[in-house]
Amino acid sequence: MIEKIYAFGTSHTAGGGFEFNVSDRYRNNPNLYKKIFDTEDHFDFSYPNILGRMINVEVVNLAKQGFGYERVNRKLIEVVSSPKFNKDTSLVLIEVSDWDRKEWYSKEIGKYFITNFGPRSIDTLSFS
Repeated sequence: MIEKIYAFGTSHTAGGGFEFNVSDRYRNNPNLYKKIFDTEDHFDFSYPNILGRMINVEVVNLAKQGFGYERVNRKLIEVVSSPKFNKDTSLVLIEVSDWDRKEWYSKEIGKYFITNFGPRSIDTLSFS
């Protein structure tokens, strides 16, 4: 019996596109989504959280928009290495990410950051 779902990935898993704090008038209209859920948290619109509601299971969504495999692997190892993780009652969902993302860690600022370097990428940095 599954008691907890752990979701790892990027935008699709995190509910990307439902960020209500974005001021772009073309991206989001919270009034449209309030008919579905009474929330303004993009994680509530993600497929893992919708699945968790459908089968009434706790969901831990560790996805983050813009990041890639290295963060997924890092977070996955943190979770499964924890003494609280129960492999017999947990389901792990992993989203396949783009290959053109590289995670780095800066000791100076104490954060991980991502660079996108592929042919479709825009020169961007994201911090975790």
